[in-house]
Amino acid sequence: MLSKLLITLLVMVVAVIYLRYRRRAANHSAASGRQSEQASGSTKVTAFLGQAEQMTQKQASRKNRLTILFWIVMTAILVSAMAWTLWSWREQQQELTILLHDSGSASPVVYRVRRKDLHDDFFITTDGVRVVVSQSERMEVIGL
Repeated sequence: MLSKLLITLLVMVVAVIYLRYRRRAANHSAASGRQSEQASGSTKVTAFLGQAEQMTQKQASRKNRLTILFWIVMTAILVSAMAWTLWSWREQQQELTILLHDSGSASPVVYRVRRKDLHDDFFITTDGVRVVVSQSERMEVIGL
């Protein structure tokens, strides 16, 4: 389970590094475009480039909103995965009482077992004893 969490974190780190690399490349190309703008002296071209600058600022604000939305979604996914993992772990750690009824005896044998250690034909007690249930025995689980 820990390996799945580490792989998820690794994917998230790689995604962040990739997004930062793309942002730097876009900023670099925008800076070289500004240098070419300063080289041309035409007023019409300058006005057009000013409008283009305003358009890119609108796109940048839209991109910032998408980035915030991305982080909100990623945080929600991470929190829900952690909550599900915690719930699953707590459920598996629940202690159950097993009553093992043998056809030859009147009183059952009582065992304490964690839910994760309960299987169809055997179980492992909290003391670490592995008990195999035979065909003639009846297993009653209390606490499910």
